[in-house]
Amino acid sequence: MKPLIVVNFKVYTESTGKNAVSLAQMCEKVHREKKADIIVVPSLLDLQHVRSHVKIPVFSQHVDIQDQGAFTGHIPAALLHEHKLDGSLINHSEHPLPLQQIVLAVQQAKKHKLKAIVCAPTITMIREILLHCKPDYIAYEPPELIGGNISITDAEPDLIEEAAEACTVPLLCGAGIKKSSDVKKALELGCAGILVASGVIKASNPEKVLRELCVW
Repeated sequence: MKPLIVVNFKVYTESTGKNAVSLAQMCEKVHREKKADIIVVPSLLDLQHVRSHVKIPVFSQHVDIQDQGAFTGHIPAALLHEHKLDGSLINHSEHPLPLQQIVLAVQQAKKHKLKAIVCAPTITMIREILLHCKPDYIAYEPPELIGGNISITDAEPDLIEEAAEACTVPLLCGAGIKKSSDVKKALELGCAGILVASGVIKASNPEKVLRELCVW
């Protein structure tokens, strides 16, 4: 299995609206040329537009536990599937959920044939999640490092190894990853891939940075 790169668009100016499509197309170009497995994760309002312009996997940034019905403002997994989305992030540190809702969100994703990437801020949380459900990936992201200049691979290499040992599903890691050396180290420590956001989105040359992260 090739290492996976998940590009979280968040809701930066550089990655929303018309920029969302051009960024996703750039990711698809790198996917083709570098033979890299890349998932793009646009904002909710850009999901359909991005989906109609690229063939690489497109994930939602969040999915709710409610099915379709009288649930104003919610994001049902059934609708994501209907609009041909491939999966969703769950429990990102910027949109955290209680454990029970994480489990139900994973169940909803699986019910509607969506892949689930569950984010976890600690190894204790990883273990708790995996006791109750089996997402497709766990993403270990200490919130204090997200968006910063210190990579998780430099700050917490021992904890990444511990997380990899605790995981019964493929482990991704994220937070502060910006360089090819960060990716190499993550893979050496037992990760199946990485999550990136500002390191690519806000770079002066996002395509160059993304290419450099494809170290295999």
